[in-house]
Amino acid sequence: SPQEGLDLVLGDEPDSVMSQKQALIVSTHRDVRLVLRARLALARLTLADDADSGTQALAMSREKQYDLALVDASAGGEVDAWALLRQLRTGRHAVPHVAITKPGLSLLERLRARMSGVEALLDPPPPAQFETWLSRI
Repeated sequence: SPQEGLDLVLGDEPDSVMSQKQALIVSTHRDVRLVLRARLALARLTLADDADSGTQALAMSREKQYDLALVDASAGGEVDAWALLRQLRTGRHAVPHVAITKPGLSLLERLRARMSGVEALLDPPPPAQFETWLSRI
């Protein structure tokens, strides 16, 4: 029957490694979170949680093990982005892969990011290097 053929096609689709990963998206801006979520979905990473503040992100990272985090450094907020990055990288449930997004990072900000353990510096919206970074996870 046509229904059986549909089930067969869907059942034969290989499971993506990325579909098993857990992501944390941090930004005070809803539109930035949506863009980052869409980019992750294109890479078949759909298990993503959103945090609209550094405090919320830290609380979530204490409760769940994330494989990667995307932090919007231009969002500001009550927690310094650099402190947040360090805490995400070193907490009880340390996030092994962290990227930061911010347009036009200065040389000083790039140094601070590297010292905080950031693996990728992405200009929003994330360019092709986003997929390159994800492929290493």
